[in-house]
Amino acid sequence: MIDKLSSKKYKTVLNEKGFKNTPTRQAILDIFSKNDKPISADYIYKKLKGDINEATVYRTLSSFEKSGILRRVDLRKDSVCFELNDDHHHHIVCTKCGMIEDFKENIKVEKILDSIIKKSSKFNSIKEHSLELFGFCKACS
Repeated sequence: MIDKLSSKKYKTVLNEKGFKNTPTRQAILDIFSKNDKPISADYIYKKLKGDINEATVYRTLSSFEKSGILRRVDLRKDSVCFELNDDHHHHIVCTKCGMIEDFKENIKVEKILDSIIKKSSKFNSIKEHSLELFGFCKACS
């Protein structure tokens, strides 16, 4: 996991993960550091349109995900979303208006995961997990 990025940290993060520090990679990281919600490749492409082609956006996001800079988030939208892999949290998503709220794990979630593994006949451990909850926000209820 990485901390929220400041422009000074881009070079360090990229170097630590084995990437060259290019303006394109910096621009993509800048977009993520200024957004606290998961965002799509299409959103990034539109923000950088004219400066970058669509294939480069997808390749960069994919390589950032593989290296652990980004985390893929399935919000049941038309396209996959990503966010900085800066802290472990989950999401509550309003299926009507699309509002997203982050929530941190709590002890009960951890206990449920432990219980699942103990009862599993085929698995010994959980390496990672994601939890997205879908419903209606208070305004849409």
